[in-house]
Amino acid sequence: MANSPAQTTSSNGPEASKKACTGCSDRISDLPDHLILQILSFLSTKQAVETSVLSKRWGLLWTVVPTLHLEDSYQSIFDEQARVKFVHFVDKVLFLKKAASVEKFLLDCKSDYWCIDTWICSAMEERSLREVDISVPNYTVEIPSGLFLMKTLKILKLYDVKSLSCLISGCMNLGELRIDTKNKRKKWVHFDISTPTLDSLSLFFEGRCDLRYCDRTVGFFTPSLKYLKLSFSRRGQSDINTWICSTIQPGLQAVDIFVPRVEELKLPSALFLMKTLKILKLHGAIMVDDPVSVCLPSLKVLHLLWVNYADIDSISCFISGCLNLEELRIEAKICLQNIVNIEVSIPTLKKLSLALKYFLPDMCEEKLEINVPALNHLDFSSYGLTPSQHFIENFPCIIEANVSVPAGKRYRIQLFKALNAVKRLRLICHQDFFRLEPNSLFVNLTLLELRGGVRETLVLHFLQNSPKLETLVVHNKVLIRNGGHLWTHLEPVPTCILSSLSMACFELQGLKSELKMVEYILKNARVLRTMEIYTSKMPSDSKLCFLEKISMLPRSSENCQLSFK
Repeated sequence: MANSPAQTTSSNGPEASKKACTGCSDRISDLPDHLILQILSFLSTKQAVETSVLSKRWGLLWTVVPTLHLEDSYQSIFDEQARVKFVHFVDKVLFLKKAASVEKFLLDCKSDYWCIDTWICSAMEERSLREVDISVPNYTVEIPSGLFLMKTLKILKLYDVKSLSCLISGCMNLGELRIDTKNKRKKWVHFDISTPTLDSLSLFFEGRCDLRYCDRTVGFFTPSLKYLKLSFSRRGQSDINTWICSTIQPGLQAVDIFVPRVEELKLPSALFLMKTLKILKLHGAIMVDDPVSVCLPSLKVLHLLWVNYADIDSISCFISGCLNLEELRIEAKICLQNIVNIEVSIPTLKKLSLALKYFLPDMCEEKLEINVPALNHLDFSSYGLTPSQHFIENFPCIIEANVSVPAGKRYRIQLFKALNAVKRLRLICHQDFFRLEPNSLFVNLTLLELRGGVRETLVLHFLQNSPKLETLVVHNKVLIRNGGHLWTHLEPVPTCILSSLSMACFELQGLKSELKMVEYILKNARVLRTMEIYTSKMPSDSKLCFLEKISMLPRSSENCQLSFK
């Protein structure tokens, strides 16, 4: 079978001679054109043009890439010469790509150019655009009306563009729409979106969203809408509520709303009765005040980030209407103005993230209760006073946990008892006196990472009570008492050191007591493959001597490699 042109080019000429001399092969150039074009489509047009120097074959290959990605540098904001250079570059690129079909057009300008409208029109000439992403500064560009009439357009993203005088309803096949506007003018944009095929809608308001300055009533007809994301950065409760009520459509599957913490906002009750809703993310000054009416049978993911609660039992009542929840994330500041019980009892929950900050006097009767038998992943942090009532049941299916160790001895005992089946555990210890109870056993633990103030007794406890531990990482210094004599007389050797520990990482300060800990592990770890020593906080004059001492220590494992960083 005859060689293709691509194969012939790569096997003849100066390039082939050079490869023959060096013994290297250019595997990328051996790929067929359609794969190389796909690789180039992930680069900016400027980067794609730069590949033309690689070989004759690559010379004009960039001109047939279906993506046109034009982006100037931040230098253009201050440098007139940089702006002129960018204009010349774009004009030349558009001329050379005139015969090529462009499916994806991205224009990102940090500076203002008088010819932006011309560039957009030029990209539209082929009329095969499927995705358009335009970001321009200072409300300078009026989007050409022809863009909204393109039948091939599927994805449209507009950032800081001038008022949309043309109705987006002209994009009859549009699947995804994102509009990000700062709107510094009083006269607001026209909004009348009537697109039956629209699947995803994202609206970001960094300036006014005040409807008093809008020329038309906000209107949406998007019967196919599945994903909705709204973000506001300015106040105006009634106007924000109007936007939300206008965009909430039957059939939604994912809703993500951010409201600035200026005044509380009540969401429409229809949002909490959607049988199709699978993802709900609420962030900011949103009031959860009518939990009795929540009925979200399809909801899988729920995020409640710094929202307000009208009732102490708002969270538990809200969750009771989500019978099939699999992921729950709650971040809350619990104070006298926002007292709430955190009661999570969900048999289907697989991922739980709690970040709780308590600012309450001792006499308050707040509660924390966790009962999630199917949980696989836990992120947990609790700051301030311990909740007066806390009940944490075991997590028999837990695989991974990231825990910021809370205050309160009884609180910690319950939490770590519940984690006894965890496989990967990352701890942040805020107090150097933190220790585990003697009966804390981690039968499945294979990876342990410790941060913060860590005593050697804590490290030792995990080694003695984690028979399957394979990886030990201590990011901060280990607080070793009594000169490290604990490691000198440690008998018997922990099971994991003898049979499973294959990697250990320590951040050291160069102390003799630390050397004894490292010596003990190297001497007894029979299957250890790697030990990494981080010495960034060690004085430079003593670092070399300390590392030489470690290098000379005997090792039980013949395959053990030391790495100093």
